[in-house]
Amino acid sequence: MKRRLAIVILAGVVAGLCSGLYQAGVFGISWDFPGWGAGDFTWPLVAARDMLHGENPYARTYPYGIVSYPMTTVIAAMPLVLFPDAWAAGIFIGLSTALLTWGLTRDGRYWPLWMLACYPFWQCVQVANWSILITAVALTPVLYPLLVVKPHIAVPIAITQITWRRALVAGALVIVSLIIMPSWPAQWIHNVQAYAGRPAILLPGGILLLLAGLAWRDLRGRYLFLYSLVPLRAFYDYLLLFVIPSSRQSLMLLVIASWIQYWCWYLFPKWTSVGLIVFLFLPCLGEVLYPLAQRWISHYRNPQPTI
Repeated sequence: MKRRLAIVILAGVVAGLCSGLYQAGVFGISWDFPGWGAGDFTWPLVAARDMLHGENPYARTYPYGIVSYPMTTVIAAMPLVLFPDAWAAGIFIGLSTALLTWGLTRDGRYWPLWMLACYPFWQCVQVANWSILITAVALTPVLYPLLVVKPHIAVPIAITQITWRRALVAGALVIVSLIIMPSWPAQWIHNVQAYAGRPAILLPGGILLLLAGLAWRDLRGRYLFLYSLVPLRAFYDYLLLFVIPSSRQSLMLLVIASWIQYWCWYLFPKWTSVGLIVFLFLPCLGEVLYPLAQRWISHYRNPQPTI
């Protein structure tokens, strides 16, 4: 347990420091949008401050492509409003990474920590994105109510891990947000029209992902099938794919493939969509279909006798 806690704390501190320093411009890189000092955590942070000052958080105007979050996200950001933007983002990423690391080591195995080496994880750190926290929920179901902070990419987890108790607690958080601001759903839906995400099945070759439905009885098959239907936008949204590999070798290959995809995007941006399918989704598809194929082959070679 001591070793596990040490790894959890170390991962959280390193990721949090890297994210905070990046947002603060220490690495010599700044955001294209003026005042966007906490990365993707900026909108919830600013919205939380607006709420505390009695202002409408959905009345602000942001650059095209930057969309607002649900009121549940704003409530989650409130404890960090007293910190400077960059360090609020760093604390958020540090805590999210700590929870993710705890989930990765839940079975006493440490090879799942290779997930922390993939490119989508480090883009999450770079832009202070919520996908780290959502992936942590996928690995630690007791955190299920936190899915309401970013519901659109959380749909596969919400469906595959739902229980009545978890649904009731998550629903209670939504009810609290409605009590605080009853009109937020309508205003949020209006603001998210600028979201430019696309489901993976609409990418070139993405239709193949529907084959994951053949493994519907497998939790990973259901998860991949549903995930292929969710609108995704940037590399950070693909971090949730890294819960699918079931062995050290398959996870390491997916990590390496994620960096290959990054360089393909950097060198050949027109081929980004194809690369996402080839390097990220198809390996996951192979992972969920391989056991099914093995059972079919075994049944073909050793058919059950009939009466």
